[in-house]
Amino acid sequence: MYRGADNPLLKTQCSNEQEHQRLEEDLQSLMKQKELLTRQRDLAAKLQHHFTVSQMRFENLQQELKQTTAQDESLLQMELLKQKHYVPVPVKETGKAGRSQRHLEGMTFYTLGSRPPQKMPPLFSFELTSEANINLP
Repeated sequence: MYRGADNPLLKTQCSNEQEHQRLEEDLQSLMKQKELLTRQRDLAAKLQHHFTVSQMRFENLQQELKQTTAQDESLLQMELLKQKHYVPVPVKETGKAGRSQRHLEGMTFYTLGSRPPQKMPPLFSFELTSEANINLP
C-alpha cells in the first residue's frame, strides 16, 4: 500500500486543488479589473457628454457675445453720429512712481448721452440799416 505522501493520486489531487485555487484567484483578479475598466469607461462616456454640452454652451455664449458686441458697437456709432459736437479726447499716458496716469489736455469731453452746451439766443435783437432815419432836435 501507498503512504499518503507517496501516493501519486494524492499528489495529483493536491496539485489539481492548488491549480484550481490559483485559477480562482486569477478569475477574481480579472473580474475586479473588468469592473474597474467598466467604471472607467462609463465615467469617460459621462465626462465626454459633459464636455460636449459645455462646448456647445461655450459656442452659444461666444456667438451671443459677438452679436451683443456688434449691436453695442452699432448703437455707439449711432450715438456718436447724433452728437454734432463730439470731440475725441486725446489721452497722454505718463509714468510717474510706477503708475500710469492719464491727462486730458485742453479738450472738452462729452460723455455718451450728454450734450454740449448750446448757445443761447440773444435776449434782444436789432438790425442796423443804412436807411435808418434819425431825427435829432
